[in-house]
Amino acid sequence: MTLASLFLLESVSDIAWPGVTGFMGAPGSSTGYQLNENTYIRLFDLIPPLVGGIVWVLLIIFYRVSKQGKRVRAVAENASLAARRGININHIGALSWAFAVIVAVIAGVTMGTQGVVSSLIVATSLKGFTVALVGGLDSIEGVVPAALLVATLEVVTVRWVDQQLSEAVPFAVLLIVLMIRPWGLFGRTEELERV
Repeated sequence: MTLASLFLLESVSDIAWPGVTGFMGAPGSSTGYQLNENTYIRLFDLIPPLVGGIVWVLLIIFYRVSKQGKRVRAVAENASLAARRGININHIGALSWAFAVIVAVIAGVTMGTQGVVSSLIVATSLKGFTVALVGGLDSIEGVVPAALLVATLEVVTVRWVDQQLSEAVPFAVLLIVLMIRPWGLFGRTEELERV
């Protein structure tokens, strides 16, 4: 349903704003440093890994330490048992969706600092979905290694094979991982059986 909603909203936005693209102008977007004769790093190129790392650490802390985070994990593990223990599963569901929206907005704005903003940015969310599956749906810690694996293979493909082919790399990695470890690289076997 989530992916179907994504494609529906993308189609509606394409009808309403056909071919509209733009850049998110921000102060300091042209500031950078020349590391050597072949390498120039914009200050804005450091924003995605920095923001992503901060969000990742905050989510791990939330899920491991806070009372609400433990409730979210309990509902994800077994909703009926959590409800019997007095956890309001509707409240937890709403909280989970709120966090998903917040993280999506942060990711969208962060992506907007890196290039053209258009409806084609939807493809990035599909890559993120593949990273979540490669890392393991129940493993927050597995997201970063999975993202690094997918991104490295994508960059290698762009650099030494073909730029068009690099668009298929995340999905090829996902297929290979699902054939070898259907629960993801850092997921648990019982999570796959539960789903």
